[in-house]
Order: sequence, then C-alpha cells, then structure tokens
Amino acid sequence: MANRAQLTKPIVAGVSSTRGCGQLHLLTGQRVERDLLDTTSLSPVRQRVCALAARLSPAARWLMGPVRCVTRWQTGQMTELSGRRRIIVTGGSRGIGAAICQAFAQLGDAVAVHCGAGRDAATALVASLPGSGHVVAQADLRDPDAVRVMVDEAAAVLGGIDVLVNNAGVFVAHEIDKVTYEEWQQAWADTLGVNLVGAANVTWCAVRHMPRDGSARIVNVGSRGAFRGEPRCPAYGASKAALAAFGQSLARALGSSGVSVTTVAPGFVETDMAAASLKGEAGIIRRAESPFNRVASPAEIADAVVYLASRQAQWASGSILDLNGASYLRM
Repeated sequence: MANRAQLTKPIVAGVSSTRGCGQLHLLTGQRVERDLLDTTSLSPVRQRVCALAARLSPAARWLMGPVRCVTRWQTGQMTELSGRRRIIVTGGSRGIGAAICQAFAQLGDAVAVHCGAGRDAATALVASLPGSGHVVAQADLRDPDAVRVMVDEAAAVLGGIDVLVNNAGVFVAHEIDKVTYEEWQQAWADTLGVNLVGAANVTWCAVRHMPRDGSARIVNVGSRGAFRGEPRCPAYGASKAALAAFGQSLARALGSSGVSVTTVAPGFVETDMAAASLKGEAGIIRRAESPFNRVASPAEIADAVVYLASRQAQWASGSILDLNGASYLRM
C-alpha cells in the first residue's frame, strides 16, 4: 500500500495546445483527406457546416483553430464534426483505464489521466497519447480534500469537464475465514474508500464543471462481481454493486440537467490486476466460463465506454451494460 501521506497533495501537469496532431486535425488551409471525406452520411446540418468550412479561405480556417472546430475520423471515415471533449478517467494509468484514455485521445479528445501512486506510468501514458492537451492528475481517492483539488485543477487545465469515467478500483483479497478482524476492517475501508466513496466524491466535484446542454456523460466501470458475488473479496463485490446503484440514482438526479449516467460491468479482463487469476489452470477455467473461451481485452471495454459517453447514447442513461462474453447471465 502506498504511503498515504505521499498522495494527499494532488498534482496536475500537462501541455495545452489548440493545434492537434495524429488523428485530430483542425480545419486549417490544408486539404483534409478526400476534401473533408464523404459527408453524405452526415446530418443536413453537419453537411452544411462541412460545405461552409470547405469554402473558407485558409486564413479563416486557421482562425477556427482556437475555438477547436475540428474534423474527426477513424480508419478514413468521418464520424463527427464538433469541438473536442474534456475527459477525466480515474485510475487511467494502466489496464482498462489506459485503454479508455487511448480511445478518447484517438478521437481527438483532451484527457486527464488520474493516478494514485503510479505517477510515472501516468506520465508515460500522457506522453504517448495522440493529440494534445492531455494532463496527469494525481490524488489519493480516499482523501476527499485531495480529490476536490485534483478535479478542480484538472478542470481548470482542460477548460471544463464533459465526460467523467469512474474507473479506479482496488481488489484486496480478504476471505472472511482467513483474515484477522483488523485486516478485515482495513480491506473494507480501503476498497470502499477508492471504489465507492472516492468515485462519489470525484463525481460530486466533476459535476460542478460539466455543461448542462445534454452532452455531459458519467460512465462508471463496475464489475460482473457486483451481481455474481466475490467470495475472496466481498468488499469489492459490494463496492461495485453500490457503484451501479449510485449510477442509477444519479441518472435520475441529473437527467433534468442533461447529464447521462451509465455503468459497464466487465467480467475478467486481460489486465495487471487480473494477471494472477488468469495464470495456469485457473486461467483455463476462467476463460472457459465464456462460450468464446476467452476473457475481454481492455480495448473492448474502452469501446463500450466511448459509446456510452457519446451524444448518441443519452437514452441509455441509468443502464448497466454487462461486458462478460456471456460468462454470467442475469435478467
């Protein structure tokens, strides 16, 4: 366990720029691939915007850069014309969190990569992300004051928050028949402090920086264990079940403000956290739980999170999306 005293002072660092790179291209005087690509699949409004942009002089297009009017596409197909979003991903330095940060950055969004103790990993990830404007945001989620400062400073650097992904989580084995009472209490305090109370506090702070135009999104990363049970780590299962209920409560509370709140519930994923459980015979058993005879990749979870954070997914608010390859089915 990291020394808590070392984590109480949040740190935010990053580089800001209105000139994107990689898959984020501003509408400058340069020709975008195939003259802004085929716009026939876009809505009439977006087609008109693209047509207007194509007729602008190079100087006018350059001036559009600071307001972040961008063209985004993946694999050669235009998907959206809008300003880039501001994203915070807790526990974003590795595993599922890192994949989520990569997915948003590839769409041209600016990402705040939260970390607890692993600042080096978060810094390396930020340096590797495509585009610009990404930041490292460090705080112990068990410390409410550090959480508030971290979120406020990250929002100041990003210029606001459009999407919050509550991904951070800890898994500490504490089988009820095998630990002391003191170990039992510590496991519950640490697990709930990060997985549930920490997420709740981050959310409270982040909501204060979110727009109320229907575009804001909160996506919680829960777990299959919330519904199937976690006998080796009951605090983990309880925290993820509570996180799902928390998300549904906020979906009701924030819907009138245009904020959509959803939860994903993955099964086993190929991450550092799950590595020990996926080795040897245990790994064979885990993979056989799914008819696909495998576990998920972090990128598969990230893809679902990106969809739920999109404008198209507003009506999914309040939902819990199981992502376990049919390894556990529920009504």
